[in-house]
Amino acid sequence: MKKLKVRINLIDKNKILKLRGTYDPENRTAEAKRSPFDKVPLRFQVDPSHIYWDGRKQVVFVDNTTRSSKAIHTDAPIDQSTANKLNFLIEPAFWKAIAEKRKISTGTALALLMAGVGVYTFIVLILRVAGVNV
Repeated sequence: MKKLKVRINLIDKNKILKLRGTYDPENRTAEAKRSPFDKVPLRFQVDPSHIYWDGRKQVVFVDNTTRSSKAIHTDAPIDQSTANKLNFLIEPAFWKAIAEKRKISTGTALALLMAGVGVYTFIVLILRVAGVNV
């Protein structure tokens, strides 16, 4: 059988590396190189049910420690409290309220400008406007 081109997302602790590789359906293995200069490719055991379509490309998620593929979707029911939290985070009104809360008033901006280096910059600006080159 013909080897297939797949995108391999290698999960390595807290990083996800995107690799290009080939999948052999007869052996159920995938091969990929981290860089074009690597001589020995990385080999992984891949379950055919763990290969997903992402647009026009086939994608598989592989764990680096076990060197085997991982299923991303499950048929388990969704926890209602988690669903409510996610719905709340995608609500545009929530993010608009946070943005309005973060706005700085003019008086606060002037106070911050006058503090620290802002005082020096402000004085130099006034002197340059007056024609004194500092």
